[in-house]
Amino acid sequence: AEEMELLDCTVVKRNGRREPYSREKLASGLRRSLEKRPYTQAQFSSLLHNIEREVQKVRSGEITSADIGEIVMTQL
Repeated sequence: AEEMELLDCTVVKRNGRREPYSREKLASGLRRSLEKRPYTQAQFSSLLHNIEREVQKVRSGEITSADIGEIVMTQL
């Protein structure tokens, strides 16, 4: 599968801390939210891709963790 270029954006946490966007963190959070649902690896990859596409539309280069949460909820 072709890998999407790394998202170069900063995530602003609820406590105001900033950290670089991490696909790993997003993926592990997604796995947690999907615990009770059956899903295939392909569905998971597609979900991750769609979320990252939405995150990328935020052109400011910063996104809050709450905004990422909203995006995730609309994609699930």
